[in-house]
Amino acid sequence: MAETYQPGERVYWVTRDDHATVQSVTEDGDIVIVPDHVEHRLPITTRAVFLTKIDGVEFPHIKVQLTGTDGNAFAVIGSVRKALLRAGVKDADIAAYQEEATAGDYDNLLQVTMRTVTVL
Repeated sequence: MAETYQPGERVYWVTRDDHATVQSVTEDGDIVIVPDHVEHRLPITTRAVFLTKIDGVEFPHIKVQLTGTDGNAFAVIGSVRKALLRAGVKDADIAAYQEEATAGDYDNLLQVTMRTVTVL
């Protein structure tokens, strides 16, 4: 069964390695999205096969193994930064992760990390 998308839903646009917001769904099943980083943020029509639901994780395609970091906050941040860089994530997004991850205690770090990447 194909995924269904609703206006306002956040998605990951696989073909452009970008995040987007669903604007509408046409009667033909095409999905109109507004990408986050395309110049002028004009709506683009695409097919569901090129989208992935974010489901609370900003970069679900990036997987990070945290076991073995021994609870070291610097090691967690370093592992995530390395994975984000390797995946070609924009510097501004990496900086935003690091700023939010270090804005609280260790529990905050883990919560922000799990919202940012898929933790293995």
